[in-house]
Amino acid sequence: MSEIILDLGSGSNAHQMKDMVDEVIARDTEKHVVTFKTQLFKEAPPNVPLSHDDFGNLYDYVRTRDYELTSSVFDMESLEFLMEFKVPFVKIACRPGLYWLINDIPADQKVYVSAENTIRGPADAYLLCIPKYPALIIDYERKAMKGGWSGVSDHTVGLEVWNRLRPDKWEKHLRLPDSTGPDAGAWAMLPQELPL
Repeated sequence: MSEIILDLGSGSNAHQMKDMVDEVIARDTEKHVVTFKTQLFKEAPPNVPLSHDDFGNLYDYVRTRDYELTSSVFDMESLEFLMEFKVPFVKIACRPGLYWLINDIPADQKVYVSAENTIRGPADAYLLCIPKYPALIIDYERKAMKGGWSGVSDHTVGLEVWNRLRPDKWEKHLRLPDSTGPDAGAWAMLPQELPL
């Protein structure tokens, strides 16, 4: 059973995120473990921060539907806030300048890290990430051949990475038809396009 991690995207408001969650749940066949993810940061233009109140409300909303919500964190304040919740893992984005945060995550908390190159450290899962939007399948295939990956943070258009690499953990940006912002590009999938 694969784990599908769905990034609800920076720039999505709480209402849009709830709509995405509802659409995914309505289509979920329970063949995979589905985890929803947001992004928490103080400031990272052009990305739009998600308020702590919106995260808390979305967390409750997702949990009442028997799913889990977590987040990528981009600073210590966001990590400390996320640790107030029971999350399946903390996500560290594919930004080497953020990897120091791994050492500040409590030892009993799972950590997933996206990376372009193999790195060593105390993470529970390393997701191969090509930090291009959109990325190309060939770049993922070349790096995946070297091994050492727990899964993929997929920035390609469509399902090629899913179909060809069959990752145990697959992270993908999600969008709605009217989504806007930096995370709503062609590499982000509509709920009905997901391999649920």
